[in-house]
Amino acid sequence: MSTRSLLVALAALIAVPAASAQTSFGLRAGLNVSDFSGDDAPANTDPRLGFAGGLFARLPVGASGLYVQPEVGYSMKGVSAEDGTGNDATIALDYVEVPVLLGYATPVTDSGLMVGAYAGPALGIKVRESLDLGFDGGSGSVDSDLFKDLDVGAAFGVTVGAGAFGIDGRYTLGLTNVLDTDDDANVRNGVFTIAGTYTFGR
Repeated sequence: MSTRSLLVALAALIAVPAASAQTSFGLRAGLNVSDFSGDDAPANTDPRLGFAGGLFARLPVGASGLYVQPEVGYSMKGVSAEDGTGNDATIALDYVEVPVLLGYATPVTDSGLMVGAYAGPALGIKVRESLDLGFDGGSGSVDSDLFKDLDVGAAFGVTVGAGAFGIDGRYTLGLTNVLDTDDDANVRNGVFTIAGTYTFGR
């Protein structure tokens, strides 16, 4: 999917009207477990743990349980590696991420417990890139410019909530190569996120 196609999809989803129910707003915060995938991803890496969180709006589509959820947040991605002597090195890639999700939620108990699932495109705008050279003889954390400024992905996950509080688990699959090289390298982000959510006005 090209960047232009993704932006058109984002605009179309945001434009879906909220028919009868009220739009709500909320916060989400949690933990990223990030790694690289693809044919040219480095071998023997470990996931990087980092923060994920931001703001969301939920726009119900009629009274059917369907909704559109645009978000904006901060997402820490990358990988870590170990040189065999206990020293770690980390590739840190941090993004402002803008997913637009189409979801469905339904009550499963009379007490108001809701479960749902969602999927949609996610555009990541790189705001930080650094290499932490923890190997023997390394020079510490240094700025680098080895990765592209945009990361296009697809997010899908499930959510469980009661009242204003919820738990959200998702996987964001990288769809484009993030390595900024002249060859046809194939390195993509892959991120599992577990987050708590709070919706205002519930």
